[in-house]
Amino acid sequence: MAHRAVRCKSDGVYIGRVDAEVSSTLEAVNFGYYFFHQHWGQGYATEAVAGATQHLMAQGVHRLVATVTKGNTASARVLQKAGYEFNRLLVGNDMIRGIAVDDEEYVKLAS
Repeated sequence: MAHRAVRCKSDGVYIGRVDAEVSSTLEAVNFGYYFFHQHWGQGYATEAVAGATQHLMAQGVHRLVATVTKGNTASARVLQKAGYEFNRLLVGNDMIRGIAVDDEEYVKLAS
């Protein structure tokens, strides 16, 4: 799994990360991102996800898969802006504070 720090261009402050697990068949089977709360809603995630997606595709990755917790509309919008499309609902796919939650799976295919 490759992790990349995301830093603010203006001052270099660490604001989050993007990561991807790329398989031997050049699929990013677990593309993800995380940003610190104080940096939400400022477009950083949208810019970083789009950039990381473009970089991976330029390296030959032909399919990227990401999941977000059902109801996390902000994260779903970030993926949609980067060209990911809703693929399916994964019932009970994750645990948050000991409670099973559903995830929405989003997929981006190389054009």
